[in-house]
Amino acid sequence: MLFVFAESRRHYTAADLALAQSLADRAALAVDNARLYRDAQEALTLRDQFLASISHDLRTPLTTMRGLSQLALRRLQRLDSAEAQQVAQSLRGADRSAVMMDRMIDELLDLSRIESGRPLELERLPMDLVALAQRLVSDHQSDAPALTIRLETALSAFEGVWDPVRVERVLTNLLSNAIKYSPDGGTIVVRVDRDTALDGPDGGDWARISVRDQGIGIPASELPFIFERFHRGSNVPDDVQGMGLGLAGARQIAEQHGGTLTVESAEGQGSRFTVRLPLEGAEAAASEA
Repeated sequence: MLFVFAESRRHYTAADLALAQSLADRAALAVDNARLYRDAQEALTLRDQFLASISHDLRTPLTTMRGLSQLALRRLQRLDSAEAQQVAQSLRGADRSAVMMDRMIDELLDLSRIESGRPLELERLPMDLVALAQRLVSDHQSDAPALTIRLETALSAFEGVWDPVRVERVLTNLLSNAIKYSPDGGTIVVRVDRDTALDGPDGGDWARISVRDQGIGIPASELPFIFERFHRGSNVPDDVQGMGLGLAGARQIAEQHGGTLTVESAEGQGSRFTVRLPLEGAEAAASEA
């Protein structure tokens, strides 16, 4: 930095020198921050490229696993024996695990986009929330025979236009958490209905999906942080696995749809997570059962 006087014939003083030094320090800090920001952006780009490459490499064997398990299932269906049915049940479990791994890869990529400040690229398609809830409740009930998982709804169908893959991921995450934190013999209730309450988000018409469990609940002091990345409740047992990423991603998906994800919970009494998705701008229909 160069400072000069022209025709004023003025001379610099100690105060001028201090001001110039302060300006130089700020300029140096700005340049340093700009370099750090550039390096961080380059690191994020490399990370995204790495994740994209790894996800592609992981999906290849997963696709093969699913194809082989489904082929074996079709062959076993021709056999009528108890042993064949047991093997078929194991293959269905392997297929569900492969599907779960594929979803986890998608969740990891979505979290990478969110961290980079990029919005999710939603693929909005017509879908039926009731049919989705019925299928997921059935699948999770098979995986958790010690619990009772029940769907409650007065609707035979609830159709709207959302991203089916990501809405399924949200509900799967909520169900998985409910199972993970519920004691044997507990009951998990999934409810699907229309929300027209004036106190809903911004009023209007909303699809509402809630998952209620009788599990360990969430301490009141931790409720404001439950949707933060990597947050795990202080009352979660050490043998319960998890990284604290699922709820953060689920809320982001709901908000990208223009909706919300909220929680009501009391420690030792269970939790209820509620997803609201907007219906405006979508051909939505709910028919009474």
